[in-house]
Amino acid sequence: MKSKPDELTRLLSEFFTEYLPITKGLSVNTITAYQYAFQLLVHLEQERQCTAKTRNVRRSAIIAFAKYAAKKSFSSSLPFYSEAISSTKKKEPKNNIIKYFLKEEIQLLLKLPDTSKAIGQRDVTMLAVLYATGARAQELCDITLNDITLATPSFPTKVRSTGKGNKSRVVTIPASCTSIITEYLRIRKYDLNNKS
Repeated sequence: MKSKPDELTRLLSEFFTEYLPITKGLSVNTITAYQYAFQLLVHLEQERQCTAKTRNVRRSAIIAFAKYAAKKSFSSSLPFYSEAISSTKKKEPKNNIIKYFLKEEIQLLLKLPDTSKAIGQRDVTMLAVLYATGARAQELCDITLNDITLATPSFPTKVRSTGKGNKSRVVTIPASCTSIITEYLRIRKYDLNNKS
């Protein structure tokens, strides 16, 4: 006869399937990040050479579960809770250098994809939208045709992106990026007037 999973395993399952999505209302991306934290629980810095910042993000996910487990079943979770809470937050090095691409560097990046091929057209469009919106990679992946409003004589092009915590923002796109988006939509035969 198979043994039942221990209390901590059951709580961990509930944490991901009920507490985070339903009780806390966290996004799928945040829950995925928490799950990843547990997969990388051991030796984050030594084996994977993660930064202190990454280690601290993983630590916060683990502590969130430890607190949840302690509320649900204190005696079963006490050893894990004690271990998690006693792990110290590492000091993150201050990096005051603002890193950004020069205009010339962006122009070079946009010339790299081979736009004679469909994949190159896609890549140059992605690069242009990333640069114009400042979106994260996942935000870019989540953009749909409904999120794009092309320019009219009165208004510039706008793109809505949804980030962490399902917070949306609308960004005005410059004309240079608008022309890249418009050309990509034309080539792929996407019609913004018929977004279904």
